[in-house]
Order: sequence, then C-alpha cells, then structure tokens
Amino acid sequence: MSMPGRTLSSLADIDGLRALAVIAVVLFHLDLPYFHGGFLGVDIFFVVSGFLITGLIEDKLAAETFRFRDFYARRVRRLFPAIYVTVAVTLLASWLLLQPSLLKGVAESGASAVLHGANILFFMEAGYWDVSSSLKPLLHLWSLGVEEQFYLLWPLLIMLLSSAKTPLYLSALLGSLGISLTGWLIYSTSNEPAAFYLLPFRVWQFCVGAIALVIWRQYRGSLFVSQLLRSAGLALCVFSIVTLDAGAASAGWTALLPTTGAALVLIAADSEEPSPWLRHPVIQWIGIRSFSIYLTHWPIITLYKNTSMSTLGAISQLLLGIVSLISAALLHRYVERRFYRRDTVAHWDSSTLGILASGFLLLALCLVIAKYPDELSKREVLLTAEAIERYKRDRFKGVANACRIDQLTNPNRCPQDLTSPVLIIGNSHEPDGFNILTPALAGGREHTLVNFGSINGCGELIVIDDWAQSSQSGCQRRLDVLKQAMSNIQWKAVILSNRRSAGEWSTGPLSAAVLERKKALINIIATIKTNQPLTEVIVFGDYLSTTRDCALLINQYQDMSACSRPPNLETPPWGGLPDGPLEEDLAEITDHFFDKMALLCPSGQINSCAGTTTDGHPIAVDTHHLTFEFATFIGERLKADNPEWLQRLRE
Repeated sequence: MSMPGRTLSSLADIDGLRALAVIAVVLFHLDLPYFHGGFLGVDIFFVVSGFLITGLIEDKLAAETFRFRDFYARRVRRLFPAIYVTVAVTLLASWLLLQPSLLKGVAESGASAVLHGANILFFMEAGYWDVSSSLKPLLHLWSLGVEEQFYLLWPLLIMLLSSAKTPLYLSALLGSLGISLTGWLIYSTSNEPAAFYLLPFRVWQFCVGAIALVIWRQYRGSLFVSQLLRSAGLALCVFSIVTLDAGAASAGWTALLPTTGAALVLIAADSEEPSPWLRHPVIQWIGIRSFSIYLTHWPIITLYKNTSMSTLGAISQLLLGIVSLISAALLHRYVERRFYRRDTVAHWDSSTLGILASGFLLLALCLVIAKYPDELSKREVLLTAEAIERYKRDRFKGVANACRIDQLTNPNRCPQDLTSPVLIIGNSHEPDGFNILTPALAGGREHTLVNFGSINGCGELIVIDDWAQSSQSGCQRRLDVLKQAMSNIQWKAVILSNRRSAGEWSTGPLSAAVLERKKALINIIATIKTNQPLTEVIVFGDYLSTTRDCALLINQYQDMSACSRPPNLETPPWGGLPDGPLEEDLAEITDHFFDKMALLCPSGQINSCAGTTTDGHPIAVDTHHLTFEFATFIGERLKADNPEWLQRLRE
C-alpha cells in the first residue's frame, strides 16, 4: 500500500483549489455569464475529497492509530452541524415564504439530507414532473449525499488493502476507477440523472484523488515541473468552467477535464512552495470557508428567485453574493469551528452524540411538514399541494388501463377485434394526445387508440437503419412489437404527440441524447408511412408553456388564468412546422398538423387563448404538461370543430 512517503500536512494549494471550486459553483448559480461550466466545481470537490480522506486514513493506518469509530466521529463533527443548521434555517424560511407544494419539497429534501441520501431523492425525482432546480433550495445537498456515502464505504476498502503492496493497491484503485468511469460514460447518454447523482458513477473521481495521492507521496519533481503541473491543472479547471455548459454535461468526457486538472494541482501541491495564485490571502479565506459558502449560497439564491419571481440582474447578483459570504462567515465561525478543528481528535462524547440527537429531531420536523404542508404553510393559495398532486396523478388515469402496443394480445387492455387502429406515439406528451383524442372520438372509435408508451423511458434511443434501438429492454420490446405489427395491422393513423414538435427540434437547448431520440422517433414514423402509405400522420402542435410551473404562477398571482398571461409565457408556438433540418424530415411525412393555438386562441392573439377549462381547471400544473381536464376540454373543442382528418378517424 502507498504509505508515507510524504504525510499530509496543511497544504495551501488544497484550500486554493477548494476556493476555485466554490467560486465556480456560486458564480454559476448566480447566472453570471462566462461561468456556464461552474457546476463542474463539484467534480473538483470530489477529487479533493478522494485525496484528503484517503491520505487521512493511510496516515492513521501507518501510525497504527486508525479507528473506525474515531473516523466517523470526525466526519459527524465535520459535516453534520453545518448541514443541520442549513436545513433548519432553510426550512424556517421556506415555511414563511414558500407555497405549500414547495414547502413539502423542501421538507422532503431536508429529511433526505439528514439521512445522507439527498442525491438518491433527487435522482428519483428526476423526470418531467420535476420542478425547476431554481425552486429547490436544498438541491445542492445532493453532492454531500454522495460524499457521505463515499465516507461510509471508503475506509473499509482502504483497510482491506492496507496490507497490500503499492502495485496491488494502485491496481485496485485503477480497477475501481475504470469500472466507475465506464459506467459514467455509458449512463451519461442513456440515463443522465443516474450518472449525475449516484455514487457508483462518481467513485472514479474519488479514485482519481486517491491515485493523485499515491503519486504525490512519491513525487520529487523540481519547482519548475511543479509549477508547470499546477498551471496545466488550473488551466484545465478554468477552461472547463468558462467554456462548457449544462448541455455539454451529457457528454461524459467533459468531467474528465476538471477532474484531471484538479489531480494535477494536487500532485504538485507543496507546503513550502504553494501556487502564488492559490495561496493569495483572499483565496485562502474563501477556501477555508468553502464548505460554509457552498451550504449557504444556494438556499439564499433560490428563496430570492421564488419570492421575486424574476431573473437575476446585476444588483441582485451582487447583493446575493454578499449575503451568501456573510452567512457563510457566520456559519463557519459559530458552527463549523465550534464542532470541528483540523488538528483535533474527535470522539463519541456527549457533544458528538448531541449532534446526532439534533439530527433525529430535525428529521422528525421535516417528516411532519412533508406530511402536512397545506396545514402548516403560512401561504394562502388557490391550489393546495394535495390538489397539485391530484392533477399530476389524474393525468395518467386515461392511459393507465388503455391499450398499449406491447399489450395487443391482452384482452383486458386491447380489443381483440381491433380494426383500423390509431397509434399515439411521442415523448412525455403522449398521454396528452390520448386524453385529447378520447373525447374527440367518443361514440365508438375511442377504443381504437393504441399507445406506444412514451419514448421517455427508452434511455438511449438511436437510429438503426429504418428503425430505432433502445438501451432499455422494456422500450426495445415495444419497438420490436410495433415493427412486427406492421405486417398484420393496418394503422389508420399515427399521432405524434410530442412537445416541441416545432422549432426547438433542431434549434433549442437540446442535449445530443434528446436530439437523437427525436431523430429516431421521426425515423420510426417514416418507416411506418413507407410500409403503409395509406396511414395518415398527424402531428399535434404545442400549446402555451410557462416560464415557471403553472401551479406556482396561479398561487403567486391568485389567478387561475395566470398561465395564459403573456409575462408568464415562453414564446408561443404559433403556426405549423417551421424550417429546420428535423422539421423538413417531419414535414415530408406529415399529412395534417393539429394547431392547438388556432383552436384555443380564436382571435390569433395571446389574450384570447383559453387559460382554463370552462369549469376552471388549469392548463397544467408544471410548465407544459396538460392536466387531464384541460386535455379533455381540448378534445371536446376539437370534436365540435370536427376537422376533416378527425372525421376520417371517426369513420
């Protein structure tokens, strides 16, 4: 095993690297230009943690003073008090300021943070019902969940390898790195939330830190070489922070840049000759308080965004930055330093046990608030948290037991005398298409609707010849059944119910994976059209999309029609399919375009667009998925309008 060698001491370069990481994260969260890759600061933190924690364990093992109980007591005192205070203060502010539905989310994420599983909760929440990250004041605690899970497992691995010689020890680290990195690269395209949030796909970054430690222990380079390595490492980190963006994050290789950069800085770290940039007093001040800065800044920014309902301007960015630094300084002085100092040994004394006890009390409080947000919230609202959840559930009540492509032989789901069926396919808006067509075809033909099941669960979906291939077995099975069905089922029509079936298919902020899925979707429909020329392809256009969740706007302005007010809207999707590479391919196979805007905005002006159903149900509760009631309302309006393509579907 890689034993000292050099033993860890106070290294100014490490605090400087922490400062760089937290500055990047804060400026990114403040929406400053040129820091679109600031989220990669978390990757730097992971590398630093791998370096330091491995070194701490190794040094204790070498001195024969390592004890698991002392290690975990040290982690409790280092992390828990500041995290608990952050959760408690954020929960109090949310109780005073936020709507019940958001208060519930804060309480749930607070409970998960106390249980060291915030990353798992946010992974499970990822999807099209997930609220904007700017509405989650404790979202940043996901990275601490990853670190806490790492601290739980890593000492045992190092202990098991403590008797191994350096080559075997290094091979074990390289093997762990390779397995985790391979998973990261694969899942970055097929399951981005898993690759982002879950420990198995982050282990490689901790391993990079541990390997950097192995090299650092034996490193005897000249001052010139050390400065060269540090400069190269800092250049990679800064380049990543200022040039990459969230869209590039879906390409797994992007994390290699800051990870490698951080490792180079650590390898060259020297207590006697630190980097002149990283040892600057201001940088050191920030680095020493980086944990508190990381904890305080995001709740402050998100609570401001929630209450102001506006984007950040220069003045608000400056003030939020100052408030974050002041809050961090207070948290560091009165909480961090009270319970933890780098040069002290931690034990399971009454103070440490008291920290855990306070955590249980905080957990109980979070669970109670999460259970009763409507009763406990200070805000008066039109849509309660319970009502919002009901709208979300009801959206699927039509498709829950409807005919799906892989259930064609199931008499409980699909008519066995199915003739001239209509296929509905799309992304998360596929249920909207079904909920619209069911009342529009009411009177006999509604039973001919067959859902594909949404391509959103298809993971990595790519074009393969005249069809598509999915990385998810369930989706691949549906694709196979659909392809086989062309030989014995004549589709009367294929309905594409897919958000942004217009302009942003080729020009919007789409990741490469999303763009590839949409290419595959067009390819599937084109193949059906080629093999069955009589099949009509009908594209459902978009309706109004809001800049924030519709339910939040309704409650903020106390107006059920707030989601149709121009200041709250994204660019309205007027007209049909615009020009663009993907739109041209789609236009070639499209027979009809159902323009929801033309149907629901009779004067052609936004102020004439329907903002609720006739009995007051909202368009959506998120930013763009129609409620069951509003989709039914559209279907009834469509039936009354009775266009020719609908008449043919009814025949």
